[in-house]
Amino acid sequence: MRKLNIISDLFTTSRFHRVFRWSRSRFFPIVPILTYHRVMDIDETYPFDSDLVSATTAEFQMQMEYIKKHYTPITMQQMIQHIEGEKLNIKNPILVTFDDGFSDNYATAFPILKSLNIPATFFLTTNFIDHNEVLWYEKLAFIIKCSHKQSLEIPSLGKTYSLNQQTPRQEVYTEIVEALKLLSNSERQNTLEDLFALNKSTLEKMDNFKHLSMPMTWDNIREMNDSGMDFGSHTLSHPILSTISPEQLKIELIESKKRIESELNQKVDSIAYPVGQRESTSKNVEQEVEKANYKIGFSYIDGVDNRSKFSLGRIHVDYNMPMSFFKSKLILPALFCD
Repeated sequence: MRKLNIISDLFTTSRFHRVFRWSRSRFFPIVPILTYHRVMDIDETYPFDSDLVSATTAEFQMQMEYIKKHYTPITMQQMIQHIEGEKLNIKNPILVTFDDGFSDNYATAFPILKSLNIPATFFLTTNFIDHNEVLWYEKLAFIIKCSHKQSLEIPSLGKTYSLNQQTPRQEVYTEIVEALKLLSNSERQNTLEDLFALNKSTLEKMDNFKHLSMPMTWDNIREMNDSGMDFGSHTLSHPILSTISPEQLKIELIESKKRIESELNQKVDSIAYPVGQRESTSKNVEQEVEKANYKIGFSYIDGVDNRSKFSLGRIHVDYNMPMSFFKSKLILPALFCD
């Protein structure tokens, strides 16, 4: 990453940056899709998953001002028209998206988007909105980062994880989440239930910090929708779709869609897959998405991938990302995306 940062600095300070941006929009009509989770200011004491925080408030402001000046942010309907082959006749189109539905999307990101007249699409985990409870992966992060234990044993993963200071606890959390992705949905749920039960005393402390990991409300969402923001599904409960039963898959896809449509009184055409890596979805998942009457689906694979309208790649935005790297990812995603 250090080498790519240096390259991006050199690239964006040269005239080649402007030439590439112009030529790509003229000869390679690919719409870059930005993906965020959260916009907030945190420090080393933050007790939840810090990797979910995509930008500080100041960084997000700067990024949105940049795309407003050099790109044309589009709506989800325009993105669907583009992916279905309709020519947009828009200079440098770009799509801005958010996953999950955290409260800072409304409190921090929305005012900036509204002030700049930038449309964005927010993919909602509807049970998260309805139940107003911390999501499973945020609970896991809290246990790992706030436990007084020196180790964490997870028998189903066949490993005991060290919680000493030699390895940052955020890295331990990431390792465990990656291991959980390889389990079936029932195995993952059982593992988490056991883990939460064994660490009940740590989770009891979470009440003092829950406000940092809460969702938007439906009133927030309706206000944003009235101001031109779009909304899509991120399923009911944020499972890894490739690991659940066919019956549960249908429920996750159909009921989340219905829930949003009932609250907003309008059709929902888009979905973003939870976790969204290659192992998290499958051709069967994409087929069921189409059967559930979605028109477009998004992965969480870093980059631009238009091979299927039901697995479009998105460009990740990361906390403390230099502006030169942000600009470079938009223009040359094949080089600067993971």
